[in-house]
Formats: sequence, C-alpha cells, structure tokens
Amino acid sequence: MSYPFYKLLHLIGVILLFTGIGAVLATTNGTTKNKLASIAHGIGMLVVFVAGFGLIARLNTGFAPFIIAKLFVWLSLGALPVLIKKRVLTGAAAWGVAIVLGASAAYLGGYKPGGTRPKAAAIEAPETITAPGSDSSAPE
Repeated sequence: MSYPFYKLLHLIGVILLFTGIGAVLATTNGTTKNKLASIAHGIGMLVVFVAGFGLIARLNTGFAPFIIAKLFVWLSLGALPVLIKKRVLTGAAAWGVAIVLGASAAYLGGYKPGGTRPKAAAIEAPETITAPGSDSSAPE
C-alpha cells in the first residue's frame, strides 16, 4: 500500500481517537457509561497504530527518536480515558492534556525531529510519460 493511503488511514484513526476521548469527557458524569465512546477510542488506537507502522515502513527511517516520542504520545492518549473515568484528571485538565498530546504528535509527525524527511521519490511520485517517438534530450 502507498504512503498516501497509510497517511489517510492514520488521520482517520486520529479522528476516531479524539472523538472517543471527547465522548468520554462528555459522558463522564458519574451515572452515564458510554460504550460507544470506548469502542471509538479503541478502534482509533488500533488504526493509528497499524497505519503508523505502515508509514514507518514507507519512510525507511527505522526507529528514529521522533517515532519513539510518538509511541509515548500514543500510549499516553491510550491511558487518557482511564484517567478521566477514574477521576484522576478532571474535564479541563483532560482537555488540556489531550490538546498538548495531539499538538505534540502533529509536530513530531510533521517535522520529524531527529529523523529524515521523506524524499519525493519515496512517496511514489508518478512516472513522467513521454510521447512515442519524441526525443526528450533534443532542445526545443
């Protein structure tokens, strides 16, 4: 599968993940339990994990420092609903933690500090097509 496919899958997983966290925050009032929020969070975590490793394979960077940091962010986002349900984090603090973790993941994925940015060829650039019988080396 291609780099853009894994990137799209990764973003879909992130949307599911944060939707689940938001739903857990919205329904944690002590009386309501929302299984759908936990299911969305769990599926989002799985999709982000699988697509993230697909992206790692396409980038050929190995386990660069930014990938290890993103794994830490992923684990922290996975623990966030538990911390909310157990009332270790209140609503405002949980929102703040989620925003900081999401911004950190976006920065690490966008700038890849300590790693190498993919070259255009690594992202499967389309081949150039020349007309039959044309000489591409001849000046126009």
